[in-house]
Amino acid sequence: MSQSLSKDSLYAKHIPTIITSTLFYLLQTSPSQVKAATDLQALGTSYTEIKVITPAEVNQLFAHYMANVPLFEGVTIELATQQEESVTYAVIALYEQCNKQYIMPDDFFASLQHTEGAKHFATWLEQVVRLVIDVRVAVDGTIEEEQPMIVTEVAPVTNTGQAIQLLNTQMLGLYRVSDEVQRQAIKQLRADLFEIEFAVEEDGEWQGMLLGFQNELLALELEEVSALKAQIAMLRIVTTLLQ
Repeated sequence: MSQSLSKDSLYAKHIPTIITSTLFYLLQTSPSQVKAATDLQALGTSYTEIKVITPAEVNQLFAHYMANVPLFEGVTIELATQQEESVTYAVIALYEQCNKQYIMPDDFFASLQHTEGAKHFATWLEQVVRLVIDVRVAVDGTIEEEQPMIVTEVAPVTNTGQAIQLLNTQMLGLYRVSDEVQRQAIKQLRADLFEIEFAVEEDGEWQGMLLGFQNELLALELEEVSALKAQIAMLRIVTTLLQ
């Protein structure tokens, strides 16, 4: 039997998928500069450092979401211009016959060029995700918990043992494409993962160890697209385990 979730719970459930899918979008357009992220603030930093964000760029991002993120399935979302005394923008989300919008701050695009740009981007993206949840809940009553919460680029994780095996597989691929300096750090990560795997099998306290593993994984300095993809996929698996 499915279980209904509150809008806040739906947001928390879906946001890791949004982050992962956005990182894959950035990998496709600016691969050498993308850094992994596990929250919207870090994602905003990566995004605003490598992109000049224009209305056209926003609509390209929306097209990526509609094609790859299950939450956006059946939703049409676009950036619309509203002409009054000055030009303002609104995010319009349409799901079946339900239409909702989020009026953006007048200085949104200019604000992204300042030191707080990443924060403004993160706040905006949160509003976009909540807008999509609003239109879907308005039509369907809720979004069922069992709906897939993964992007097409990352394999699903159904249990802890499978997750550990997926991490091992991704780590082997990461080791294969890394240089000698990076491989030393990856060897330590592999040793840490072995300890986590042992703790899981012995019903020990492994969550704190996994948080440390996540921090070390984030600290890796990677440039190759294949290495970044492996890093992001591993972070997605870790995030799923920690939920």
